[in-house]
Amino acid sequence: MLTLHCSPEPTIGQLRLRLHNHQAGALKSWRLHVNLVRGVRRVVSGHVRLLRQTGSHCLLEGMEPLYEDGRTECVLELEVPVARVTKLPLAAYVVAEGYSNSLPVAVYWPGAEPEGASRDRSPGLPGLIPWPRYVEWLPGQHPLGDELVIAPGPPEAEQAAAWLGDSIAEQCRADIGYDDRGQIRFRYREGFDPAGYALLVQPGSVLLESGDAAGFTHAAATLLQLLPASPLNSRDAAWSLPCVRIADAPRFGYRGLMLDCARHFHPVRRILRLLDLMARLKLNVFHWHLTDDEGWRLEIQAFPQLTEIGAWRGHGERLEPQYYSGPERTGGYYSHADVRRVVEHARRLGIRVVPEIDMPAHSRAAILALPELLRDPDDRSVYLSDQRYSDNVLSPALPGTYRFIEAVLDEVCTLFPGPWVHVGGDEIPRGVWLGSPRCRALMEQEGLTRTEELAAYFLRHVQRHLRARGKWMMGWEEVLHGPDLEPGLIAFAWTSQRVVPEMLRRDVQIVLQPSEFSYFDLAQSGDFQDPGLNWAGEVPLEQVHGFDPCSGLPPDSPARERLLGMQAALWSELVASRERMDYMLFPRLTAFAEVAWHAGAQPTYRDYRERLAAYLPHLDRLGVNYRRPEPD
Repeated sequence: MLTLHCSPEPTIGQLRLRLHNHQAGALKSWRLHVNLVRGVRRVVSGHVRLLRQTGSHCLLEGMEPLYEDGRTECVLELEVPVARVTKLPLAAYVVAEGYSNSLPVAVYWPGAEPEGASRDRSPGLPGLIPWPRYVEWLPGQHPLGDELVIAPGPPEAEQAAAWLGDSIAEQCRADIGYDDRGQIRFRYREGFDPAGYALLVQPGSVLLESGDAAGFTHAAATLLQLLPASPLNSRDAAWSLPCVRIADAPRFGYRGLMLDCARHFHPVRRILRLLDLMARLKLNVFHWHLTDDEGWRLEIQAFPQLTEIGAWRGHGERLEPQYYSGPERTGGYYSHADVRRVVEHARRLGIRVVPEIDMPAHSRAAILALPELLRDPDDRSVYLSDQRYSDNVLSPALPGTYRFIEAVLDEVCTLFPGPWVHVGGDEIPRGVWLGSPRCRALMEQEGLTRTEELAAYFLRHVQRHLRARGKWMMGWEEVLHGPDLEPGLIAFAWTSQRVVPEMLRRDVQIVLQPSEFSYFDLAQSGDFQDPGLNWAGEVPLEQVHGFDPCSGLPPDSPARERLLGMQAALWSELVASRERMDYMLFPRLTAFAEVAWHAGAQPTYRDYRERLAAYLPHLDRLGVNYRRPEPD
């Protein structure tokens, strides 16, 4: 076998690599493929040379043989110093003369990641998260017997009642029945705010009231939090509900979570589980990031090459290994049947699914899959994206580009019944299109002088195509960098909360997703061993709970009405497993959900932490690998 030992020197921005050959025999004409989030400037010392870096995939070539039990060292100068463990090499392998297959490399670095932890538990009051608008604890308990019976309710409560029954059956060893004599009742009542509800637990009955399906689902989510967290036998004396009166409604209508499935493919069962966890926190939008430079994850019947080629990475594949993927063929995609399954499961939980097809940048997987359609052979533009790609932007001057996006969006509009489609529009590199005679001619024809204007020209075509199919276009904040697009645009503030007042000067609706509060791929502390990125700093739990969505806006500002809502984001460069997904999301997602939902004065962090201690056993029972919160 081969081992690679990595030692960062953060103060001088260097990384020392030591490759040890445990093979029986020498390695000749060998090349080390190593995935490294940081960009490499040059090799400072050692008998290797840097051939190229594409995205996170770095290719180093040995300048002399590596003999049996031999070692070689090199020092790399990085663009940015390594500040934490997940900035070290993520995966590596060697290709050498005389070996038909690639050779696996075990990567080692100082210390170990503390993912999983002992759990805080509290026997106190139930952990209601997010905190309701009005709570009145009443004397007494509502005892629960061997059989829980749910009474048939109005049509608006049908899905909530089914979800509640299934969840209770999973949580506790009790039979669930549906009968008019039920102790748990749903009642339709007008006068609630949208998605609002009332819950009344008394010694002899449980009543859930609302005026719409979303409100009944939220009432059911609150009732689940009132149940004992640990699995109990229905004859246990603790098998009861505390008596309480709750009246509640959300602060924002849009309370979302974005999951990046392009950088790493997350199977359908993982997404269905995540949707259930979202519903328990009253989140109601799942933003599904399906395409990017590193992978195309959605079946498009008009272009099967997108998933035949663009959904897979590996040595010898059209897409190189990136991040945690090694030489083996890895990846995956969602079939139309998979999408329908996710959309239907989300619908039953009151969650809308927003698909994202990123364009015109972040399109490398599509371009490599369809080069005859999407590559401009005369383009001599020189650019490099933030992720170190020089071939990842669609051309607004190619007829094939419009044939491609229209066919893709037509299938997307058919698959996803919701009102929104997200098209990215972000991180278009400087220098793009300027070396293309076709793009230059188009700019002259349309009277355009800047690439931002050409990007707006492209996005306006996309927006009109979507509107003709009854959809509203969403995009990242960069869609506002050019001229105004058509009315009805929804823009996402992501670089910082500081950009929001300027964005609201344009006539658009805004979804808040500022990186310093809602990017859960960022590390949760400054500890070197804590996984995550840190380009926007760390995002600890208290910082998430302290987020003020209206920061910088006067209390009487009419622009507040154009704040559609909030969204958290989990980009997946460093998230390849369910365990890591849990660790990065929880418990931060509970704090985010409280900020997005609670309409009154924000509860203090101390109050939230006391409730969180009672909520964590629910996550234990559900098998969530959350990060243990730091002591107060």
